Amino acid sequence: LESGLQKLNTTRYDLLLLDLNLNDSVDFGLATLDQVIKSGVDVPIVIMTGDMNSELWVQALRLGAQDYIIKGNTNPEHLIKTIGYAIERFKLVSELQTKVTELERSESRFRALTEMNSDGLLVVSKTKQIILANKAAAKILAKNPGDLVGRKFKYELDKFSRLKIRNDKLGKPEPGTKSKYAYLELNVSEIPYLDQEVFLVSLRDITKHIELEEQLESKSQSLLENSRELEQFAYTASSDMKEPINQIFDYADLIAGKLDSAADADLKQYLKELKSSASSLSTTLGELLKFSLISNKENKKEKLSVAQLLRQV
Repeated sequence: LESGLQKLNTTRYDLLLLDLNLNDSVDFGLATLDQVIKSGVDVPIVIMTGDMNSELWVQALRLGAQDYIIKGNTNPEHLIKTIGYAIERFKLVSELQTKVTELERSESRFRALTEMNSDGLLVVSKTKQIILANKAAAKILAKNPGDLVGRKFKYELDKFSRLKIRNDKLGKPEPGTKSKYAYLELNVSEIPYLDQEVFLVSLRDITKHIELEEQLESKSQSLLENSRELEQFAYTASSDMKEPINQIFDYADLIAGKLDSAADADLKQYLKELKSSASSLSTTLGELLKFSLISNKENKKEKLSVAQLLRQV
């Protein structure tokens, strides 16, 4: 046995015919096979024995044997078939092990990438079972990652959507969150994962963003109402003050008409300044009315060149 193992370590063979009763074996029988397997032999093994029952054969398969032959009960044709089947079976098993190793490495890299992502990520099967969940997703959904795996994903798997969920369904709200609802943004795409097509679900908690939008909308409405009130006030004030200004013009003209050519020059100058002031006040009221009506005008959109703006700056 020792001499055979040394040759296997220095020379590449297509197959090993292993007698389970070699003289220098630590023990006879399957212990010999176990000793060869543990030495790191990487060739198909066909064991030779004088007796083999089903229980021993199952144990031999588990240890790593590909097939067996009974001493004194094997013809050349059977031996050739056994060797051919053993080599092919070993090749298929090796390819399968390589495939499994590659898949495990690929899954390991994928898991590492998902954990590095700040967004919540879920891998969901076509039957909507959660296969994998990163820590960010577990935090958003107020669960442990292990508790999510195997659960049914109960929301629609649209390409892009927003969910509105009560905070008591997710546990405690995030610090600084005022809303009793949590808002989640979902992005869904199909990807291959472990030889199957699955959904990759990206989760993002946008509750604070939505709260800011609502606050901005509330302030915008308040500004709009104030603008309307200002517009109404300006229109009313302009209308109400036009009459007194017109009367100033009228009375100034009447007084000027009563004066003769010998009237005091200072008085004529006063009347002239009075009409000038009234005219300025009328113009100011008109401009105030125009300003208050700006909010009702449609803003004109123009295309601008960013490069040109930067050059001007």
